[in-house]
Amino acid sequence: MMPLERFTELPNNEMTADVHRIAEWFWDRSTKKVRPVRDDGFADGAGIFSVFRPDSWVAVKKQRATGVFGVSDVTTNPYDLLDARKCDYDVMRKEFFATLANPAVYHKTKR
Repeated sequence: MMPLERFTELPNNEMTADVHRIAEWFWDRSTKKVRPVRDDGFADGAGIFSVFRPDSWVAVKKQRATGVFGVSDVTTNPYDLLDARKCDYDVMRKEFFATLANPAVYHKTKR
């Protein structure tokens, strides 16, 4: 999960306010209270880390689509998607908050 207290370290702007709102929503609906090992704080956004921080995806499995809602694990190519079976959430959190804290993220260019 995205620790809500970490948002106090971030610049106060529309982006961080909205991400904080989403983080609160995730926490409110989270299963973490019941299943503490589950961490779905990045939801579908976790896939972005495979590009910018590939070390955050610790174990992946190739999968091939078998139907509209079906997939099966495969060991050969071609494959349709990678399923992250284990992620390093600490790496993800550090990268996430470092990016949002970086002033260059909010630099506006002149037109």
